[in-house]
Formats: sequence, structure tokens, C-alpha cells
Amino acid sequence: MPDISAEIQLRPTRIGFLVRPTDLASVRAIMRACACLWGGTYNPIIPVFKRPPKEWKPKIYERFKGSAIAKGYVRFFEPDVYVEAKADLLEEAGLGALREQHALHPQVITLKELFESEGGRKWSEPEFGLNVHDVLVHIYKTEQQFVRRDKRESVLVKPERRNALTESVFGVYPTSPDVTYIQKAYTDVYKPEKVAANPATWRRVFLKRAETPLRVTRYGLDTQRYWYHDLLLFVFDPSRATDLIDLWNLKLEPHPVLPIPVGWFEALADDIYELLKAQHPNSPAGTARAITAGSMSCASRTTAIGPLRLYCRSTPSIARGRVWGWGAIRFRSAARDGFSRRLTKILGSPCRC
Repeated sequence: MPDISAEIQLRPTRIGFLVRPTDLASVRAIMRACACLWGGTYNPIIPVFKRPPKEWKPKIYERFKGSAIAKGYVRFFEPDVYVEAKADLLEEAGLGALREQHALHPQVITLKELFESEGGRKWSEPEFGLNVHDVLVHIYKTEQQFVRRDKRESVLVKPERRNALTESVFGVYPTSPDVTYIQKAYTDVYKPEKVAANPATWRRVFLKRAETPLRVTRYGLDTQRYWYHDLLLFVFDPSRATDLIDLWNLKLEPHPVLPIPVGWFEALADDIYELLKAQHPNSPAGTARAITAGSMSCASRTTAIGPLRLYCRSTPSIARGRVWGWGAIRFRSAARDGFSRRLTKILGSPCRC
């Protein structure tokens, strides 16, 4: 009789965060909470609304209600548990049945309850998922306590007041006293340089692979990518919660995502050009796609697209095709990569892009 072998692999708890798509403060808080969780960068953010924001109103969604959209996100991302930015968002999204307790522990909590100290303790553990502090301890014991020949630089980027650029691109830890030990662990393990959020820091992270809090949450996770998962550029406005939600959820797909704040695009144009050439040295037209967030003005979108034309043999065409009709600039027709199939799965209706 032949031997049968099996391999058991653990994955992080997938937490679905429910939030109103105009609540920037809550979106920032969610992203900071995710920086404290193993696999946190892959936790979906599910928008809950009755009327979609103006930037989320393409024609193909006119017949869908907000509750139908929220249920589509749930079907697509299949969260294990849920965290509400505000109480009762689950019912507002038409998902109240998920609150029924069929397990020993509650499956739905509020964002405030995710990190809440108990028994008079001065520190708190996450109610759901694995604390990234445990991951950092493992990294130190197996890697960082030894002198590495190819030492990798690391950064801790200062957050900005009026937007969530740092939270969405680099990662920021919460400032609550009961979880400051997590940032201390990151500092102790990596000895990061504290830097400002600017194009120079972006180059260090995305061109030189500097370590960041968000990157640590992906430690040990194998993203299944194949040759057709080409690079995807996402140009966004970090002051708009809708753009941030789109960017965050886009990271859950197999395509490698390069987030580009619209205000930095001109400064990063040469770097992006060289990166595209390096990705596809034998393809003059390139195979990357650029996505401009729906809330961007026409002037901002034109500014973002302009430098990319240098690398395209033909003028990129704007096409609708993702959850809320992001403007996808496709560099070749073969790069559609199942947009219609994924949109059908989310909304339960054929894509008319």
C-alpha cells in the first residue's frame, strides 16, 4: 500500500471590517489595527452605505442597493469573522443573520473591542487573529538576532495628519497605550530609521525593499502568483476614504500592486518608467496596468496617465472593470485577466465593461 502524506498549512484569520465609505477616521483606525495582526494587510474592508459616494456611481451599478454590494464583498472575500467600525453596521448591510452566535466565541465585534484590555491589564491582545508581536518575536529568534551579511534596511514612517497615506502604503501602529508594545517590538527587532512620507521613502520601500510595518504582516505567507499576474499601478488620493478602501482591497488579489499617491506621480515618473522596463524588457508596449481611483479629478488623472504614455506603444484606453468601476488603463487586450468573472462573482451580474 502506498504511503499517504499530507501537509497542514495555517493561514491568518480573515477579518472583514465594515465601515462607511466616507468615514476617513475609521478607515485609518482599521488600517492601524491591521498593522498589529499577522496577515492584517489581507483583511478586506467592506463598505456599508445606503447611497454610494459620488465617485462610486458608474452606470453598471445603478440597479444595485448598498446592501447588495456589501453582500457581494462578503461572498467574494469570505471573511471568517467581522469587525464593525460602528455598532449595527452589520444589520445596515443586511447581514444581521451573521451575528447569531453559533460558536463558543462571538463572530462579530466592534473596532473598539478588537483591542481591549481585560482584567485591569495595561496591555491588550487582539480578540481575533494572531498578534504580529508573536511574529516579530519569531523573526528576532530566527533571523534578526544574528549578524546578517545582506542586512536589509527598515523604516518607520511618520503618519500625516490630513490623510491616510502612511497607513495605506507603509503601515502605522496605533498610539493607544495598551498596544504600544507592538511598535516597540518592531523597533527592537529591526532598529528602523524614522522617516517622513515622501517620494524618497517610497523608493526605499518599493525599489530597495526596505522593511515596513505592513510588510511584516505578510511574513511567511505565500502569495500564489503566476506569469499572467502582471504589475498593477494604483494611483489614488490618500485623503479620500473611498480611494483607500479600493487600494486596500486590491492588495488581496494575486497581482502585485504598486500604490502611487497622485501628488507623487510626477516625482516618481522616471522610477515607474524604469520599473516597467525592468518588469517587461522585451515588451515595448509593456504588460502592466495602471488604475486611477474613481474619485480623482480629470486633471489629476491626466497628470497620472501622461508619464505612462512614454512606455506605451499606443495610447492607453480607459475601461471599467472592477468592484466600483475603477478606471483601468490596459496596455494590451490580453491583460484583462478575468475582470468580468471576478465582477460577476462580487455582484452576481455580468460585467458590461
